[in-house]
Amino acid sequence: MKRVAIIGAGLLGQQIAHHIKGDQGYEPVGFFDDYVTEMPTRDYGSVLGRVTDVKRLYASGTFDWIIIGIGYKHFGYRWQCYEQLHNIVPFLTFVHSSCWVDKSAHIGEGSFLMAGTTIDDHVFIGENVFLQIGCSVSHHSTVKENCFLGPNVTLAGCVTVEMNCFLGVGSVLLDSISVASGVQIGGGAVVIDTIEEAGLYVGMPARKIR
Repeated sequence: MKRVAIIGAGLLGQQIAHHIKGDQGYEPVGFFDDYVTEMPTRDYGSVLGRVTDVKRLYASGTFDWIIIGIGYKHFGYRWQCYEQLHNIVPFLTFVHSSCWVDKSAHIGEGSFLMAGTTIDDHVFIGENVFLQIGCSVSHHSTVKENCFLGPNVTLAGCVTVEMNCFLGVGSVLLDSISVASGVQIGGGAVVIDTIEEAGLYVGMPARKIR
């Protein structure tokens, strides 16, 4: 059994633990969190300590892998945790057994692909990327580091999504466009042109509202 600890004991961390549990021999053993000290349920382990305790408890043999369960509202902290630890503690790159990933695709360290995700040929997924249930990323597309894709997001071919982007549930990006770093796409939006400025974009077609 490959033991996995999770940074972040909130709902996202618990969802990650739920999908890891028993899949491909992985087992969640607990959480690291600076704000939560006790779990309402011990189905996926207890709170092992604060983020500053990760290195010590890895060295003591408490877990084998770690993954980040911090959501898109805290992009800076997500990346900070990854940068501080990824050369010291092994990060799990998790692809749920129900996913389909083409052999030519690249999935970066610390990335997490939820159930039902489809990754087409020559797709590049960067480090510490989170893809929720049912995402579809088509051929020759790139999703760079620390991005977060909500459920059922669809990227057509040759799309580039720069670092620290959030794509809301059911959003669609048409082919051969790029999305600048720091962009947030609202749920159900359809992006038909390249986005060059950070901000929140909603609608069909997507437009910047702030």
